[in-house]
Amino acid sequence: MLVEMLLFRMFARTGIYLFNDDTPQWVYWAYTTAVWLGNTMFNFAAILVTLLFALMATYLWMRRDIFGRFLPAMAALIFTWNMALFLASPGPTAALLYLWLSAGIIAASVWVSWPGSSKGARAFLIVMAVSMIGVYYFEATASLRQLGIGFDDRGVAVFQIAEALAGIAILAAFLTWGRTRDLKLLAAPVMVGVLISGAYFSGPERLPLISTWALGVTMSMPFLLYAVGATLLGVTLLKLLTSGNPLAAYGMTLLYFSHRMLPLTYFNLLILGGFIIMTIAITTRSPERGSNGVEEATAA
Repeated sequence: MLVEMLLFRMFARTGIYLFNDDTPQWVYWAYTTAVWLGNTMFNFAAILVTLLFALMATYLWMRRDIFGRFLPAMAALIFTWNMALFLASPGPTAALLYLWLSAGIIAASVWVSWPGSSKGARAFLIVMAVSMIGVYYFEATASLRQLGIGFDDRGVAVFQIAEALAGIAILAAFLTWGRTRDLKLLAAPVMVGVLISGAYFSGPERLPLISTWALGVTMSMPFLLYAVGATLLGVTLLKLLTSGNPLAAYGMTLLYFSHRMLPLTYFNLLILGGFIIMTIAITTRSPERGSNGVEEATAA
């Protein structure tokens, strides 16, 4: 997925800036090779993510004493639905039902996680859930218009609000799991923020193109918020990884590095998988972590 994002979603759309009348032939060859590799990884990742979701659905079903029956059943259903998407394209009614099922999985993940979560974790989960449901609403408006249901949907405005909520969720995650004074954890994310800022000021027209095509982020808010958000997200992920909470870090990575504007592709499985992994990380308890799961391990 990472190779696909870098080569296919980012480089393929922005590599055209490399070319002019004097460009050597080997540059064209290198570009087409990189794009081919990214496209291959796109198809490979789609299969792997589908299998990963099947594995998570199986795990949820085997742990019904913790996760109940509703969430595993919905996870199994959306796995089956995604397998069908390999064979046929859904009509507007099927697309709407898929979006409703996706929203249901997110809501169920938050509900299952709620009893064992700290206030900070609850804030992150609920804000991120509302953000993604806003994205689903944005996608649903097109299907509704195909069915002849037209109204002043304000879909773009809702999507932009959802994007802002995802930023607020980053702040909630940082305050809950990411606060640190360790310079080793701060160095790399701060450097990323500086590089993003440098790229923006050297060519501001390129960053919206990259962010929209690669991550489904419109950059409708002031640029500084995105630079700070990327830095805080990086610090939080590194803190989770180094404090013995890799599952939470993996789940958050899927939530933020999936494509938010294309929920009828394998990207939606990444989003749903991110919520389920966060649910598993928060609700699964072990003797070493005690009853507070992720939060207690982070505090330690």
